Amino acid sequence: MQKRRVHKRFVLLAILMALALVALIGGSFVLSSAYAANHGSLQEAATQKTSAEQAGCGKKVPGCEGNASSPDTKPGSRPGDTPSLEGRITSISGTTIIVQSKNLVSTIHLTSNTTFIKFNPLNKESQPASRSVLKIGQVIQAEGTLNSDGSLAASMVSIEG
Repeated sequence: MQKRRVHKRFVLLAILMALALVALIGGSFVLSSAYAANHGSLQEAATQKTSAEQAGCGKKVPGCEGNASSPDTKPGSRPGDTPSLEGRITSISGTTIIVQSKNLVSTIHLTSNTTFIKFNPLNKESQPASRSVLKIGQVIQAEGTLNSDGSLAASMVSIEG
């Protein structure tokens, strides 16, 4: 009877360890996928920031702050920076935008204080924009505050186009 009880505990412990290992590996894969999806080109982000400053827009382009050589600690942000998300708009409903970037689907909430910038990648210029220019299929980058559910309350949205 004692051997059977010890055997059950061993099997249970082995199962728990296997689940923990799967969670660790899966979590690492999700984080690396999200990083790759949100950071296709740090050089392009730096160029966008420079263009926005030269255009006299006075607004920061999301994802440009900080040391470009330092790795992100979580998707879309660096230590001390404002969290950001990037992707193609798949849905717009009221003040909620759904974006898709590779394998990651993210929710962005707009507020009355959200500012908008339109960036033209062809001539590298940016200008102030309004919420009305948002359309399904556009690539946007948003920065703001992460909510507890993982969504982003946007303080700034940069629109490509």
